[in-house]
Amino acid sequence: MTNTKKISLLSIALAAALASAPAAKADSYNLNLTALVTSHEGPSDDKVTVGDTLAASLMLTTTSLGGGYYGITGVSGTLGASGLTPYVINDTGLSYSNTGSITSPDGLIHYDNILNLSGTGAIFDQYGLYFTYMQGIPSFAVDGIDLYYNSDTGYSWTFINNNYDSNEVPDYINAQGTFTITPEPSTWLLLGSGLLAMAGLALKSGRLGLILHS
Repeated sequence: MTNTKKISLLSIALAAALASAPAAKADSYNLNLTALVTSHEGPSDDKVTVGDTLAASLMLTTTSLGGGYYGITGVSGTLGASGLTPYVINDTGLSYSNTGSITSPDGLIHYDNILNLSGTGAIFDQYGLYFTYMQGIPSFAVDGIDLYYNSDTGYSWTFINNNYDSNEVPDYINAQGTFTITPEPSTWLLLGSGLLAMAGLALKSGRLGLILHS
């Protein structure tokens, strides 16, 4: 095999490997967060109180918007609080907006569901990510969680329980903490597979070259 053919094959393999990276990057991300409850507005008999720790392990499904920004289309995983059984999250078909905010069905929250991985600024803006969780509540009451960034307090979330008490008062739990995000493992497998294929082709081409030139 000639050197020209070797270079052409390697170029194709490299292009395939690199092409898999953007597709993977626009796929899924693991979001882990821990926060301390700082305020509680609503029924006093709630099981989560000020000083409790909230923790969540979520997977975000996204679509690339370019420039390192992604629209979040789905959230799954678990969310728990001190001493409580974790809630199971599975909210798909989310809407996002890169031109302004969206209002939640109950009219209480404004969000955009935009993930910022451009390397500049926080991963969420002041509107942030809003999704719902299942709690076996009546269909008219939608419980939601808003994750956002506040320039004064940092990463924050608002936990909204619309399972109203007798006075029809919604329950708000506010918390601040840390959010960390990493690519979902399968994301890297796509790129790794492409690079391994390229390496294998390079090795095979090299051997063929030795045989043909011996």
